[in-house]
Amino acid sequence: MVGYLRGAYAKDLGDPGWEEFVTELCSESEVFASLWALDDVAVPTSRTVVRNLAVGELEMF
Repeated sequence: MVGYLRGAYAKDLGDPGWEEFVTELCSESEVFASLWALDDVAVPTSRTVVRNLAVGELEMF
């Protein structure tokens, strides 16, 4: 999942919102920080759509 996140992050390098999000995740989780430091990138192979009454449609890759 961290590799998928890095793949999405790579599309918006330098975006302050992404930078803040990743920094927060790294500070909150040593496991996440160590996985993020590996620099692995993954490309989603499938797509799942979930319809949630509270937030609407969510696409997950």
